[in-house]
Amino acid sequence: MFARFFPTLLLLVPGILHAQLAAAKMDFKKDVQPIFAKYCYQCHSVQKKKEKAGFVFDDVQRLSHDVGEGRIIVPGKVDESDLIPIVLGSNGKKEMPPDGDKLTMPEVQKLRQWISEGANMPGVDIAAKMARQKRERPHQVMNWTSKEGKAIKASFEAIEGEFVLLRMQADNKVYKVPLAKLNPAGQIQAKLQAE
Repeated sequence: MFARFFPTLLLLVPGILHAQLAAAKMDFKKDVQPIFAKYCYQCHSVQKKKEKAGFVFDDVQRLSHDVGEGRIIVPGKVDESDLIPIVLGSNGKKEMPPDGDKLTMPEVQKLRQWISEGANMPGVDIAAKMARQKRERPHQVMNWTSKEGKAIKASFEAIEGEFVLLRMQADNKVYKVPLAKLNPAGQIQAKLQAE
């Protein structure tokens, strides 16, 4: 009798497995936020008034500014997201957190899966944000000079608090540059671009 139902069972198993995998999607609050809280909030937190390198992980709206093409988190593109090399200390990136416990491989895998699934966050429509970015025309590349006289070519993206977001021409990645590190002309240029 079992042999009679065995072929039917074999047909059902892939569907059951697929349903289980689909149900196992990463949940930001349950799966991702605890990792950020454990390893990132100490140095990257609005609440603790620490925003090293301009990154915060305890404010979803602020974190969403670091999600997109050329940003630290590229939804659906784990290999283009700098977050993973940063937590692993690979590809020439300084390992984070710099001191104390490091992320476990299961935690890194959760971050990889979250990014692969679209880096969704509560209250933020990441898919709409990505669609907007694709429609927007690229910004004009301009010369920017630091107070020390170092010049770079980059396009203006936005101003966030005390930081200007510049997309570097060399690697097409967005960097947070402290506004105070730009020369006076660069600071004025950034403020004019933000209007």
